[in-house]
Amino acid sequence: MTPTPRPRERYVPDDPERRTRLRLDLLIALMVVQIVLSIGLWVDRYKTHEAAPTKAASVETKPAPVFEPEPLTQSTPTYTETQPAPLPQATSAPSSLPPRIKVQVLNGCGVPGVAKRARDWLARQDYDIRDVGNADKQDYRISKIVNRSGNLTAACELARLLGIDEAQITRQSTPTGADFDLTLIVGKDYKRLPFAR
Repeated sequence: MTPTPRPRERYVPDDPERRTRLRLDLLIALMVVQIVLSIGLWVDRYKTHEAAPTKAASVETKPAPVFEPEPLTQSTPTYTETQPAPLPQATSAPSSLPPRIKVQVLNGCGVPGVAKRARDWLARQDYDIRDVGNADKQDYRISKIVNRSGNLTAACELARLLGIDEAQITRQSTPTGADFDLTLIVGKDYKRLPFAR
C-alpha cells in the first residue's frame, strides 16, 4: 500500500493590515516608554532643585542702615577778597600751522558734477575751497593748475597730489586780486584723477 501524499500548504503572505497594526502598536509602546522616562527625569530634577538650598535663604539679611540728619547749625559765611587772575598776555609768536591754500575749482570738461566732486575731495585733503564753477570753455583736454599767487611750491604739491604733470601748471601774469592761491581746471582726463576713482 502506497502512502498518499499530504497536500502541500499554500504560502499565504502576511496580511498588510495586520502588519500596519503591529507597527502602530510598537510605535505607541515606544512613545509611552519615552513619556514615562521624561516624566521620571522631570520629577527627579524637581526634587533635587527643591532639596538644594536657595541662594537667597543662605544670605543673611541685614537691616537697612538708618540715616539720621545732622542737626543744623547756624554759621556766618566768611568772604575773602581775592584778586582776579591775570589774563594771559597775547604772544606775537607765529602759529606753527601753515596757512591753508585757497583753491578755486572750475569744470572745464562739460561733465556735470565733476567740479563738486573735486571740491569735496580737496576739502578732505585740507584745502580751503573758495569757489566752484565752470571754466571759460568746456573742452579742456588735460586738467591744469593756474598759479595765481606765485607760490610755486603749493602749485607743485597740488599737481603731485592730483597726479597732474607739472608742465600743466601755468603762472598768471598779472594778479587779479582774486581770493585764490590756485585754480584747478578739471579737463576731460578727470577719470584718471583721484577724486573720480
